[in-house]
Amino acid sequence: MCLSVQRGEMWFSPGFGTRIADYYEAFRSSPWLERLLKLEVIRQAAIPYWDEMQKRAYTPLLCVEHVLGLEVLTEAPVQGRLPIKVDLDIKGVGCWAREIDIFMPRKTMNDDG
Repeated sequence: MCLSVQRGEMWFSPGFGTRIADYYEAFRSSPWLERLLKLEVIRQAAIPYWDEMQKRAYTPLLCVEHVLGLEVLTEAPVQGRLPIKVDLDIKGVGCWAREIDIFMPRKTMNDDG
């Protein structure tokens, strides 16, 4: 769910969220898209966010120790979601690879989404 929250979407925490939809919009036909999305997931796992309401800092992806890989599975969102495959190292679990869907706001979807 954390990866589906777009930066600026939460009015009480405007700095929280990802830039995945922005990167998709700007680089969807570029070979850089997967690299930028992987860097964004790394940012969510490694760089603490200061939560003003809780008065504490934490990484949005609390249990992710390493982002090993990311692959975009389709060229366009399907029913409002962009399917990706993530390969992560999860604290206490180890390697975890799954296909997940990232919610994409309407402005990034084509006529099929």
